[in-house]
Amino acid sequence: HAIQGVSASQPEFLTNQVNGFPAVSFDGSDDFLDLTSDITSEALTAFIIYNQDAAQTWNGLLSTNNAYFAYNDGISRFYDYSSWSSKNIRSRNGFSIYSSSTDAGGSASIDIESDNFTATQTRNGFFPNTGSSVGYRQLGSTHYANGFIPEIIVYNEKLNTAEKNIILSSLAAKYNLTSTMNLYSYKTSYN
Repeated sequence: HAIQGVSASQPEFLTNQVNGFPAVSFDGSDDFLDLTSDITSEALTAFIIYNQDAAQTWNGLLSTNNAYFAYNDGISRFYDYSSWSSKNIRSRNGFSIYSSSTDAGGSASIDIESDNFTATQTRNGFFPNTGSSVGYRQLGSTHYANGFIPEIIVYNEKLNTAEKNIILSSLAAKYNLTSTMNLYSYKTSYN
């Protein structure tokens, strides 16, 4: 569950934003949601559907006790974990599916996917966040999201490739988006 007790910092719930589904709109200046239970797992897989509303260098999407997921508009990158592992993986406008996963431990690989791009990076530690939130970065400089988030899914383990592909394909079908693996593409043609 996610909450925000300060009315001025509450993001707006909007209906019919992507393929008939609602999304939460963050204003880029002070909107965010605190998670009522912190995400403390070092091993993690996260799926985020996101659409940036306006140009803004940093967009904090999800902070956990060990990781930070953000979209940087100026260089079209997602960042996560303490080593700032990143990749130019998103260059299109509109809603997009982003996922990232890593194992527990001091140094591990990070699998990053978005649209039709995949990459594997190495991380060398974790962020020492004190809480978990949606829509802003909790550690160091504060960076708020300026856009729409219809769905975030977080697992407290690194999912295997088959599990990730099933979830990515399901989200792509649900929101009519591009995924790195489209298991349902046969439904678009019957030849």
